[in-house]
Amino acid sequence: NLSFAAELLIKGLLLVTDKKTSKGHQLNQLFSELNESVRKQIKNRYEQFQIIDKDDKSLSSFIMTVNKGQEDKTISSLDKDLKTFLETHSKTFEAWRYVYEIGESGFRYEIDFKSMHCFIKALIETLNSIEWPGRFHRLE
Repeated sequence: NLSFAAELLIKGLLLVTDKKTSKGHQLNQLFSELNESVRKQIKNRYEQFQIIDKDDKSLSSFIMTVNKGQEDKTISSLDKDLKTFLETHSKTFEAWRYVYEIGESGFRYEIDFKSMHCFIKALIETLNSIEWPGRFHRLE
């Protein structure tokens, strides 16, 4: 699951940069716990990857809706800044993990694979740019 991978990468960045741990799955909350310098690096890299990958047709958005009355508010990958992306995908891991629990109101889950891919690449590149001592070692 891409959302879970993003969550673990953010938690890894928190541990490496600020020596702190965090709980929960909400990407926007976890991201806000990173120090400002790291957030800026991720944002800049995310925006660069959005431009580089704009013509990549192998990744797209996917929306699953079980609710007839819900309006479609799809935002294309290119229209998503990092803040919007994090708000849209904040609870993606929980939502898709428990997709079988359909309540009376139904659901609408969105996953933008292209933006998620850009976000994960930005997280990995940021993590790889940081030198840290101890038991963490980058694989070449």
